Formats: sequence, structure tokens, C-alpha cells
Amino acid sequence: MNWNSMDIFIFLSLYVDDILIVGNDIAYINKLKYFLKSYFKMKDLYEALCVLISSIQIIRDKKM
Repeated sequence: MNWNSMDIFIFLSLYVDDILIVGNDIAYINKLKYFLKSYFKMKDLYEALCVLISSIQIIRDKKM
């Protein structure tokens, strides 16, 4: 697989016991969540509105 030519990205941000997953392909995000759930006890809180630790507001652009 040539990683330089891929148009898909996923960022995983971890702070203590909170994970924020951001990406441009929901199928790959769901695969990552399924993989993580097979190793760790976790619950999905669905779409985030902000990142509390840094007070960053999340704005989605679903035009893509």
C-alpha cells in the first residue's frame, strides 16, 4: 500500500481516558472503533461538540 497516495486520514487524540477520533472516511473510523472495542472496554458517545480540555469548538463540513 502506498500511504502517500491515500486520500483518507484519521487522527486519534488521547487524553487520560478520553479518545477523540477525527477523519474524513466514516467507514474507516468505524473500523478503528470496532478494532479498539475488541481490545478495550469503551463506549461511543458519538459526535463531539467541543474538546473540553482546550475549549476548542468542533465545526463539521459535511459537503464532502
